[in-house]
Amino acid sequence: YLWLKGRCRYCHHRISPRYPLVEVATGLGFELLYLRYGPEPSLASRLVLFSALLVVALIDVQHYRIPNEVTVFLAVSAVVLNLWTRELTWWQVGAGALVGGGILGGLALASRGGMGEGDVKLAAATGLFLGPAGQLLAILLAAGLGAAVGGILILGGRKGRRDPIPFAPFLAMGTVAAYLWGEALWRLYLSWAGVV
Repeated sequence: YLWLKGRCRYCHHRISPRYPLVEVATGLGFELLYLRYGPEPSLASRLVLFSALLVVALIDVQHYRIPNEVTVFLAVSAVVLNLWTRELTWWQVGAGALVGGGILGGLALASRGGMGEGDVKLAAATGLFLGPAGQLLAILLAAGLGAAVGGILILGGRKGRRDPIPFAPFLAMGTVAAYLWGEALWRLYLSWAGVV
């Protein structure tokens, strides 16, 4: 990309910087996950989840939709990979999907269109990877990030109060954070809240 100065070698049309940025983000994400988990079976689950979430987040930002194909891929991958890694009990797998789909489904009903069906399905699929506690944390983190960024965009005049803001990027970030540092984040929160 740099050698060609951001243009196609053949037709010389400009290539969006999004493509190399996505490749760099994918490489950095894979490196972070490898350094965190090493060459063990659970690494496969994290690489699949990270890759699919990156795709979903970028599509949602550009098109305000989450393809069912990616959500179904995530759900099937979660079940198949858990058969191999045995990271979660099947009770945790099912409960994670119920927590994710249930919370966002309730928000979708309450907001009357403010939360899309794609977000609900995505939360149910990521819950299969995280289990109930991890999925609850992911949603809390996503909601906090979404509220902060939405507030900044509204205050900065970039968005109106009724303008849609894609939620998948925030859910993706919350999910990755919960997957990587879930236990530590829960301990930090409970300590801050004075529970432990």
